Amino acid sequence: MQKKAQITLFLILGFVLLLGFSFIVYLRAQENPKLQIESEKISKLSADMSPVKVFVDSCIESVGKDALITIGKNGGYFELPSQSTKDYDIKTAYYFYESIDIMPPKSRVEQELSKYMNNELFFCLKNLTDFEKIGMKIEQGNINTITTITPRNVLFSVDLPLTIRQEESESRFSKFDKNINVKLQEIYDVSAKITEKQAIEPDFLPISHIIGLANKNNLSIFINNLNNDSLLLTIVDNEIKINDLPYRFRFANKYKRYSCSNVPFGEDEFSKQFLLDCVGAKIKEFNYSLNIAKITDLQAEVNQPFAYKVDALGIGLSYSDYTELFDINSETGVINFIPKIEDIGIHLITIEVKDKLNNSDYNTFRLNISES
Repeated sequence: MQKKAQITLFLILGFVLLLGFSFIVYLRAQENPKLQIESEKISKLSADMSPVKVFVDSCIESVGKDALITIGKNGGYFELPSQSTKDYDIKTAYYFYESIDIMPPKSRVEQELSKYMNNELFFCLKNLTDFEKIGMKIEQGNINTITTITPRNVLFSVDLPLTIRQEESESRFSKFDKNINVKLQEIYDVSAKITEKQAIEPDFLPISHIIGLANKNNLSIFINNLNNDSLLLTIVDNEIKINDLPYRFRFANKYKRYSCSNVPFGEDEFSKQFLLDCVGAKIKEFNYSLNIAKITDLQAEVNQPFAYKVDALGIGLSYSDYTELFDINSETGVINFIPKIEDIGIHLITIEVKDKLNNSDYNTFRLNISES
């Protein structure tokens, strides 16, 4: 019953198209009697073609929408490539893979949409056999699709040779064009900019860059962890919907798993800190610790140079003081100043020493300044 209702609907739509087309031809035939015979032939031809064409158009639109939804889930692919999140519950293509940009070019995404149409349209067109119940014989050729992603929509140009026979009449047609309103071009461009930025800074997710792109293009971008080395990025267009749902496009980024046997090499802070952490871990295996030598109470005289070197043991040491009397040399640990008369008295001095592993140690002593 459902198939009969479906065919009836297409027959009605075809009949409406036929009336409009025949009326135009009729008006022209009144102006030129030579067109009257052609009018009768065209009307007969249109009667055969219209319901079938309406049906095929609807199939192309339905399969085209499914194609867009599928490639949106798969990161622009009909079938997932080898570099994808196949091992996780959420499956999609990687665009950034351990410092390399592997995002497919737009032409590849267009080819994947065409591949989907060529493979899946066949199943929808099986219902063409229902037209035999009303006396039509339809022969179908091979499907060949060219897909074009434009700024505001996606165009499916389908070459589908059809031959329709009914009684003594025969008609042929093969070209179908269907535009589907979706901002895939804009979403693809945003994905490309995110991936390009990620390749420049392979160890950090460019959050501010992503937020800026989302706001500029009126899109929502969601980021989720797949595990400790992969992130899922989902771009959502809330303005244009397919099948009453916001259009979604997603892809994944995979980052390097660094270890002390595979350290990142670079001049950036991440690489430096990672290396220091590894060195620190290795040193701790040998019971390393930062030590500052005890400083006994010291004496100094007004207007006489005072010098003292703080001794400490560690890696990459830096020194600082907690007093207004002098400034210790941060690299050498040398105290060097000339006390003034207003400095006379006993001062409690604290010295801090830090190493490159973020360890720190303190020593406090008394400095007695007197007149010479």
